[in-house]
This record gives sequence, C-alpha cells and structure tokens, in this order.
Amino acid sequence: MTYYLFIDDLIKGFNSVSQKSRNKFAEDVRDYFISGSTRSEVASRAFFTTIMTFHPGLERKLFDSWHEAGLDRIASFDIRRSPGNNVDLGLLDKEDTIELLKAYTEPAIADDEIKAQNPLHPLTRKTAQILMANRKIFPRQLLEVAHKLIEQAKKDGQSGPLKEKYVRTFMENRIGPETIQDDNPEDWLDA
Repeated sequence: MTYYLFIDDLIKGFNSVSQKSRNKFAEDVRDYFISGSTRSEVASRAFFTTIMTFHPGLERKLFDSWHEAGLDRIASFDIRRSPGNNVDLGLLDKEDTIELLKAYTEPAIADDEIKAQNPLHPLTRKTAQILMANRKIFPRQLLEVAHKLIEQAKKDGQSGPLKEKYVRTFMENRIGPETIQDDNPEDWLDA
C-alpha cells in the first residue's frame, strides 16, 4: 500500500531561513523521502508518495540547495526537464475562480433546492466578482475573505443570497473602494 503525503505552503517556512538551513532541508527531503538512508525506512520501502507545492519564490530560494542534494535529477523545478514529476498551476480565469468558490460553498448548503439553484450560496456570481475585486489574488486569500464575509454576514443577521451592496461595503472596509471595479476579463488569481 502506498500513502500520499501532501506538503503545501512551504514558502512560509523559508522567508528568513539561512542557506545552511535550506541545504539541510533539501538533504532531508532526499534522505527521508527518496534515497532511503538508514534514517528513513519509509523511503527505502517507498512507503510514501510525496507531493509538494512550490511557489516561484520558493523555487528561487531552494534552487541551489535542491541541485546540490541531487533532487533536480528526480524532480526538477524546470517542468521541461521532468514533466512527469511536475504540474504547473497557472493563473486561474474568472470561471475557474467561480468553480473554486463553488467547491467550498456547495458542500455546506443543506437545502437541496438552494444547492441546485445557486451552489455559490450565500454568494451569487455578481457578489463573487465583487469579492474578488478584479485583482490578482491567491486562492487561499480568496477563500479566507469569503469565509470572513460569510461569518460577518451571519453576525449581521444577513440571510438568503448576500446583496451586492453588503458585499461591496464589506470589501471596501477591507481593501478600500479604489480597488473594487467593474468586471475585468484578465486573469484573477495567482496559483
């Protein structure tokens, strides 16, 4: 049996890490998950399939350490060198962004009729666009803002689909009125 180990958001741990620590991290990844040194029986038995997400900033910080540990031969940051080990997550367009929001709102809707009519409930397509504020935004940030909006709406006694004015006011209080604009067809999210 193979187990999958997902590791995300590594960049937070590397913002102020020394080169020595980055080298140690790359060596540990090799030792614990790939080479099966005496310290890692799980790697020697291929117990885990490890999936890590690397943001461009982290790639730049780890590039030399990754190469020194020999990891670039197995999982290069250059997708052209190891396409079977990499997935490039590009920018999401508006429709993909709406689908991302649906993936989080739809399971929480208890009423099947409401779920069928509007899987974004308590958002609508228009209020989702206001929530995104036509700026590039990370999916984690978008979902965090959507969660805070919905929690605030509950505190304020809002029911049913949230009104555009309510969402606009919420967003203006968070980021200011100058960033909320009309619909823009450009990419909305950084992956």
